[in-house]
Amino acid sequence: MLVETQYLSNSKKLVCSYVDKSGDIKLKYYDWDNPMKYVSCDDTDPQRHPNYKSWDGKSVKHVEVNHPDRYAIYEFLDALPEKEREELFEYNLPKIYFIDIETEIIDGFPEAADIYKEDQDGNKVLVKEGASTQVLSISIVYDDKIILLGLKDMPEDMQERICNNTNKYFEKFGTEYKFKYVKYDDEFDMLYAFFHKMVPKMPVLTGWNFLQYDWLFLVNRSRKLSKWINGKEYKINPAESSPVKKINKIWGSEYEVPAHRMIFDYMQLYEICDTTIKVKESSSLDFVSSKLVGVDKIKYNGSLQRLYEDDFETFMYYNAVDSVLVQKIHDAKNYISIIYAISSLSQIRIVDVVSQMN
Repeated sequence: MLVETQYLSNSKKLVCSYVDKSGDIKLKYYDWDNPMKYVSCDDTDPQRHPNYKSWDGKSVKHVEVNHPDRYAIYEFLDALPEKEREELFEYNLPKIYFIDIETEIIDGFPEAADIYKEDQDGNKVLVKEGASTQVLSISIVYDDKIILLGLKDMPEDMQERICNNTNKYFEKFGTEYKFKYVKYDDEFDMLYAFFHKMVPKMPVLTGWNFLQYDWLFLVNRSRKLSKWINGKEYKINPAESSPVKKINKIWGSEYEVPAHRMIFDYMQLYEICDTTIKVKESSSLDFVSSKLVGVDKIKYNGSLQRLYEDDFETFMYYNAVDSVLVQKIHDAKNYISIIYAISSLSQIRIVDVVSQMN
C-alpha cells in the first residue's frame, strides 16, 4: 500500500513510501526531471489538451512545475511499469503499535497544546501552557509484547506481577503477553529514545485519543527539553522519527506527524466507522472497551498522580492495560482495515484516505 509521496525538487526525485510484504515501510526513489501538471487555459490556447477538460468544462494544458500536486503525482505513478505499481499498491498489512502515555498532574489535567483566548483588542493571550508537566510513562503494545518505559526503578518481581496480572485480566482472549520494562534516568532520555530510536521502527502508531492528546503532548513536550553532556546541548527532534527527517503539519489541526509514518487515532476511527454501538453515550476508552470487548479500564482510588507516588506498580499496570484495551478493540473490529482497503483498491495514498475521513 502506498503510504505517502514527496517530491524533492533539489534532486528531481519522487519519494514513495509503501508497506512491503513484511509489514514495514520502505522507500522508493524515482527520477522525475520535469514534473508537469494540468492547469486551466483559454479555448484558443495552442497548448490546450485535445481531449481533456477540467471538472467545470474548461480547457486545460500541461505546464512544468517545481512542486507537482497529488494529481500530477498519481499521473506519474499510473505511468510506471505494472510490476512497480503492483509493489507500491499491494495490500500488505503494516505492523501496528498501540501507545498510551501517563503524565504528571500538578494543577489540573495537563493540556497537550497551549490554550489561548482573545483579549478585548483581539490579541491572543496564553491562558494555559501545553505539555507543561513531565511524561511519567509510556506503554507500547505490539502483537504479544508489552513494553513499558518509565522513570522509576522496577524490581524483577514487580515486573513479573504486572505481566501476570495483565495476562490474567485479558485471559479470555488467549494472548500470553511477554513483558519488558525500560527505566530511564530522566524524561529527556526517555523521549529521546522514543523519537530517535523507537518510532523510526514503527510503521503504524495508534492509541485512544492519540493524535489530539498523546502524540500532540509527546511532540510538544519533547521540544521543551534539552540536556547538556560534556559541554554540548542535546535536543529532541521529533522529525528524526521520519525516514526523510521531516515532520508535516496537518492542515486544520494542532498536530504534526513524521513524513512516511502512519499515525492514527483509534477513537476517531471508532467514531467514524462503528455501527455496533447504537447509542454512543461516550467515546471514552472505558465505555467503548466495555461495550465492544467486555473489558473495562483498571479502577483505582484517589488521583492518578497519587497512584504514581504511592503505588507505582498499579500505575504502570494501569498504563499497560490501556494500550492492550485499544489493541483488543482493533482485534475485534479492525476499523483501520477500511483505510487500508480503500488505499489499495483505489491505488491512492493512505494519507489521502485519512484526510477524506477527517
